Order: sequence, then structure tokens, then C-alpha cells
Amino acid sequence: MGREWTCQWLQVNFYWPRIAQNVTDYCRSCETCQWTGKSGDKRKAPLQPLPIIDQPFQRVGIDIVGPLRHKTRRGKKYILTLVDFATRYLEAITLTSTEAPVVADAQTQIFFQLGFPSEILTDRGGDFLVKVMKCLWECCGVKQLKTTAYHPQTNGLVESFSGTLKGMRKAYVDSNPSDWDEKLPHLIFAYREVPQESTGFSSFELMFGRRVRGPLDLVREEWEGKTSSTKTSMVKYVLSFHQKLTDMMKVARDSLAQAQEKQSAWYKEKACLHTFE
Repeated sequence: MGREWTCQWLQVNFYWPRIAQNVTDYCRSCETCQWTGKSGDKRKAPLQPLPIIDQPFQRVGIDIVGPLRHKTRRGKKYILTLVDFATRYLEAITLTSTEAPVVADAQTQIFFQLGFPSEILTDRGGDFLVKVMKCLWECCGVKQLKTTAYHPQTNGLVESFSGTLKGMRKAYVDSNPSDWDEKLPHLIFAYREVPQESTGFSSFELMFGRRVRGPLDLVREEWEGKTSSTKTSMVKYVLSFHQKLTDMMKVARDSLAQAQEKQSAWYKEKACLHTFE
């Protein structure tokens, strides 16, 4: 997950002196982390911030990762990724192919779990421009938005998550190439519970209004000898849920705006504008 994510993930439940330095040293000594770390030419065109979406599932972006180098025993070699622009909530489903019926079925699974988005942003690839997809989105009341031919980076959020997912998969699952698809839910869960720098909350928390109880929580509870004895009234929980989620989304929106300003300032220092005659 990288140095920053790993550190944030640990600090949700644990703290010790020099925790950040310890995590940094560990990541630098991890051979797999070095192979899967980000690289490339940073001299890119100036950043154009996207509109801030503050309503969960108002807009989602989808992309397909693959074909991957390792095909599982169940024939999976692609991953359909869906990212919610407001919460950064990530969903991913493994695929055997990118044929329209297969991709449509995977999207349907996501929609019936999380609801139907208002808008869906796709690239201009053939996978998402066939009649089956258009029919599915029309039936679900979903408006399709397409990236432009010269600016496919407008769907950069979902493509960034796809790259992150690919790095996580390589770092943790390459030792089991035949069943990485079975490990994928574990990786997605790990991503969802880490607070996002751009919003200040984990994507799970923004989507569902509560912190997820993850593996590190179980470890901490066992060390502390605690057992869950809280008996919160369901009626009270439901009444407070909406206001809590509204407040969180406001904080997340403000944090995202600040993060965009910070990223834009840093990006402009490294940017190199290319002019074509």
C-alpha cells in the first residue's frame, strides 16, 4: 500500500515513538515495494482539477485492468474497477473476459449492492461503447460521460486507483499467481479502511457513515482484553446516521478542495506546458 497508506492504516489503532520512521525504513527495505513503486517522467502538462462531487454515487468512474500476466485457475485475468468520485469508495470484480455481457453482469452486481449512480464516466474504449452497455445504463437511469479523445486523464481518478490496485496485487499476490482473484477482496478491504489524504476519512466511512471494524481492530481488542458490550438503540442510530453522514461529507468536501489546491501548487512547479503548432 506504500509508506503513507501503511502508516495511516497503523495509526488508526496503534501508536509508538518513531512509527513513521519505522514504516519508512520497512518500506525501503522491502524488495517488492521497490519493484512496484511509482516511477516515470514527472514533467507533465499543468493539472486541471475536476469538479468536486459531494453526493455519494452521483458520479462514478469505471475502468478495466488487464489482461493481467497471471491467469487464475478460475480463468480470471481482468479486473473491473469502479470508483465513487465523492467518497473514493472502490469496488472491483474479477472478469474472465471483457465481452459486453460479462462486464454488464459485473456492473449489475455492483449496482444491486450499492445502488444506481446518476452518472458514469468511461473512457472511449470499445468495451464501454457497445449497445449492451448503453442499454444497461438507459434501463438503470444512468447518464454516460465519456473522456475526450485528447484528454483521457479526465478519468484519471479511476485510472489512478486501477494503478494502485495493480501495484497492491503485484506486491501481495504474485507469490500465488493461480488464486490472486480470491485475495482481491482482502486488498480492496485494506484500501477502503485507510483514511484518504484528500478527504480526511476512509472511503468506507464516507460511504456508510461509520468506521469499519478491521483486522487491526481485532488485534487491538485482543491485546486490550476488550469485548463489545455497547448496546446502541437502533432507532437512535438511524436518527443520527443521516446528520452524521451529512457532516462528514461537508468536512470531506472542504478537505478535498484544500487537497486540490495543494496538489495543483505542487504540480505547477513540476509542469512543463507543451505547445503544438
